[in-house]
Amino acid sequence: APVSAEPADDLELFEAAMAELDTQAAARARGEQTNYKRISKGDRIEATVIQVEKDRVFVDLGMKSEGVVPIAELTDDNVDSAIGLVNVGDKINVVVLRTDGGDGNPVVSKKRADFDEAWFRVVKAFQDQTMLKATVVDRVKGGLVVDVGVRGFVPATHVGSGKLRNIEKYVGEILDLKVIEIDKERKKVVLSNRAAEEERREQLKDDL
Repeated sequence: APVSAEPADDLELFEAAMAELDTQAAARARGEQTNYKRISKGDRIEATVIQVEKDRVFVDLGMKSEGVVPIAELTDDNVDSAIGLVNVGDKINVVVLRTDGGDGNPVVSKKRADFDEAWFRVVKAFQDQTMLKATVVDRVKGGLVVDVGVRGFVPATHVGSGKLRNIEKYVGEILDLKVIEIDKERKKVVLSNRAAEEERREQLKDDL
């Protein structure tokens, strides 16, 4: 029968353990982490901005490699530079799009995290039947476009009394709204100013 290898004696085990402790201590002294968390696609992480370039932002995810936020994933607005949108030291929420973007850095999205936060508020308002306040950003065929963190639509029949013709006067105004329809797959939110106003009038009657 083959002879098994001799087990390491106590002195060798002790020396190996001490060497590992020395390695970890040296890493801590250099400001490095000895254990990094693993991330997966779709994870939501609070990250710290560590570098801002024109077309991307680097963030600390608590990993060995920094995360990269491409400018297209920074905001919904059409911008030419990331400089000034965020600053070094800012805390931002991001969602992991890819764990490896090809250069070893995970690709993450602030825009996606912002959308998820806004969508959660919309869904909660819909479930609880509470009112939201939103700014009217545009007049389109059939109604108004509002900003509730995501783009929402208010049909003309749900603006004021529902019989107004010159609803473009509301562009730039802040309206009380109630969510009447949501569709996350299509990123569709339909709201009603009329329902919010009716509820407010009923509340005034109750107060009186």
